[in-house]
Amino acid sequence: MSNKVVHKVGSNVDGGYGTLKLHVMSKDGITISYKEQKIDSFVANHWRWMYGRLNQENLILTRAVTTTGTSGTNQNKSLVGDEGSVHRGILVSPNSDPLTVSDDKIVDRILHGNDTGTLYHNAQTQSVDTSTRSGNIQRSFVNNSGDAIVINDVAIVAANSSTGIDGFMHIRDVLTSPLTIPNDGVLVVTYDVELKRGNYPVFGHWFWHFTIGNSTPHDWVDIFGTARSGVVSFQFGTTFGVVTDLQEGGIRLGSGTAPQSWDSYALDSEIPIGTADGQLNPVSNTIGSDITVDNTAGTVSWRWTRIYENAGSVPVDINEIAVYARYSMAAVSTIYMVDRTVLESPITFNPGRVDAIHYDFLYTL
Repeated sequence: MSNKVVHKVGSNVDGGYGTLKLHVMSKDGITISYKEQKIDSFVANHWRWMYGRLNQENLILTRAVTTTGTSGTNQNKSLVGDEGSVHRGILVSPNSDPLTVSDDKIVDRILHGNDTGTLYHNAQTQSVDTSTRSGNIQRSFVNNSGDAIVINDVAIVAANSSTGIDGFMHIRDVLTSPLTIPNDGVLVVTYDVELKRGNYPVFGHWFWHFTIGNSTPHDWVDIFGTARSGVVSFQFGTTFGVVTDLQEGGIRLGSGTAPQSWDSYALDSEIPIGTADGQLNPVSNTIGSDITVDNTAGTVSWRWTRIYENAGSVPVDINEIAVYARYSMAAVSTIYMVDRTVLESPITFNPGRVDAIHYDFLYTL
């Protein structure tokens, strides 16, 4: 019997990733309207980018406005929108199409300017509290167009450059109701990010890095406890899947039961690799499945699988499962724990048992 561990992310898990706030005011700061809603919102390009990084594949990303795609997963270095930029950062639109996990474009984005139908796009700002993995990204828009402008859609677009080339939409939030910005009004859009799941460099921290921490060097802790400063992208696949020591990535097993925390950087107690008593021997690489997008269910998923055997004479209990990955641009010794799950009940490998461990990634809108 194979064993499945599911890692879930999304707005309906652990309270979501935070709050989208929209504040409409007059130019002298008097509030006209205010609304907020949970961040709901990762879409196609984000999952293609993350999957490609972790499975050593360059999936096609689709630009937020044009239909031109690219196979390069490094076209997402920053989401900071400069003044006047409509190519990256927080963007808004009147589009009210329902949100799906396959969305990759911001439809009818409002352009920068002071003419009819435009908004003046101010420079985006960011603040970060590394101790709590919280912070915000904020951008204001001024309506000098002469008429009221209605928005229904907010997106975050990432790109290498703030001008000239459209970036790639990673986050889209459809508003619960239309928002009107009167002429001479100011809209302030704030993404308050609050991460509640994960340890230091896991998916949660990766999201924090991508949104409010992007392009700013900060410490990541490898599995040896060494802090390494820099912007990190991860890779692992069949090449890094055969574990002979602590130099490799993929699915890793442990017997520890310590709760997950921001401060953990490795398995609590890794089960030794081998064929002796108390050890488990990997007999396959860590294999990644194709990415599956289900718009009806509103889910994105993929699976990592690895087969282990107990060649010893005593049972071995698995209480924790992790995914390790190498930093793609560094020496092979630079390995990070991308995710860790503590099991509700142990998986027991009795002597002679050969079985698969499945680690399922599931995102639900």
